[in-house]
Amino acid sequence: MDAIVNHIWQSTLVAGLAAVLALMLRHNRASVRYWVWFGASMKFLMPFAALSAMGSALPWPRSSMPDNDAIAAVSVVFNSPAIVSAAEPFSRAIAVLWFLGMCIVLAKWAWEWARVAAIARAAEPITDGIRTPTRIVCSPRHFEPGVFGVAKPVLIWPLHLTAGMRDVHIEGILAHEIAHVKRLDNRLGAAQMLVSAACWFHPIVWWIGARMIDERERACDEQVLALGQSPSSYAAGILKTCEMCIASKLVNVPGITGGDLKKRIGRILRARKTMTRPTCISREETSSRRGSSKR
Repeated sequence: MDAIVNHIWQSTLVAGLAAVLALMLRHNRASVRYWVWFGASMKFLMPFAALSAMGSALPWPRSSMPDNDAIAAVSVVFNSPAIVSAAEPFSRAIAVLWFLGMCIVLAKWAWEWARVAAIARAAEPITDGIRTPTRIVCSPRHFEPGVFGVAKPVLIWPLHLTAGMRDVHIEGILAHEIAHVKRLDNRLGAAQMLVSAACWFHPIVWWIGARMIDERERACDEQVLALGQSPSSYAAGILKTCEMCIASKLVNVPGITGGDLKKRIGRILRARKTMTRPTCISREETSSRRGSSKR
């Protein structure tokens, strides 16, 4: 029990340090902050005891500091047979509660996974006129476009979305989903699901998961805009998708509507201003040069 408590507070401390580091990197790329949060999440699966065991295998120089008698005495008191026997039923109750909670979380996700897998199996593949690094299937269900699968991901595209959107909107959404595939967000999301299931009782774990979703969607948005996609058309495509589709409940099925949608749209439109600002300056400079040439 002591090892578990130490692992929880140590992982919580690492999460706090990750939050400070992410704040310091707020003007950097979203992918950088994503890896900061991912590292903090994985810390909940690897206790410091394992790191210490790996470190003890290395030939570190040993210090000659004397033992602390007071700490040793306290340790003997708390490890006495009377205290251990009194805490044993309480520890068993906590272990049973933790196991039941983990089973509930995993069962919920397994049900959602089976539902999305059934949609993917019933969908028809699309091959005409579209070249992407991943396979695309078309489904009649009102499910948002999302990448499903871990080993061989497949992009599920809702049929009704094609009829209700312009080509420029579809291109932006496709670019967003392909960015998820290139970033391996399905596999990373599956790892985050394991952390959330194992530490379902810890609110910090779910908070980190929300930060990871927000940063991965922002990272894909940045990649789409870097390809030259119009920010206004891209933002309009995201909003239309939200109106016409149902979002996925699985972390490892990345779609287009994840994260804080209001902040995402605001960042995309602000990117439009920064992209158009140099153009306005060049037009002013061009007009001034024309006026000077006429003089």
